[in-house]
Order: sequence, then structure tokens, then C-alpha cells
Amino acid sequence: MTGPIALLRFTADGEMQMCIAGEEPIRFLVVDDRCPNDRVYEVTTRIGAAEFARIVPEDASVGSKADERHEALVARIEAAINGRSHLRSVE
Repeated sequence: MTGPIALLRFTADGEMQMCIAGEEPIRFLVVDDRCPNDRVYEVTTRIGAAEFARIVPEDASVGSKADERHEALVARIEAAINGRSHLRSVE
């Protein structure tokens, strides 16, 4: 992947990491309406190309809301938010 990229990563243990890869200028802003006094936060942590390639290998599959797995992923995220299993019995 080329050019500057903002990266939001959830690790296997649930930790959230935010950083920027690439040398070109890019601003990575996080808006959290739950924090009115600190609503906008700029992430300035940067990682090198080698670290980025370790996290996102060159041959990694990159999904989007336009791909065939989108609805399944939305269902899984909504189940987690609502505290229920993503698997349901079907009659």
C-alpha cells in the first residue's frame, strides 16, 4: 500500500491502536461525541513501513462496505454491541 494511511487497529485482546503510516502529511482526527470537552482528538503516532507491512501484509484482503461480507460483519458487530451471540438458530 502506498501513500499516507491512517490505521485504526483492534488487537486480538481488544486493545485499540491508532497510528499513521507514510511520510506524506496526513491528519488523523477522531471525533467522539461522548466527550464534549475533548470531542476532537488528533492522532499523531506514526509507524514505519516495516511495522505497517507486518500489521497489514501486501497480500492482505481489504474489505469495504461494498463487498459481499459486509452484511455478515455488520450483523456480528451489532450482536456484540447488543450483548448477544452472533449465531442464531433458524427455523
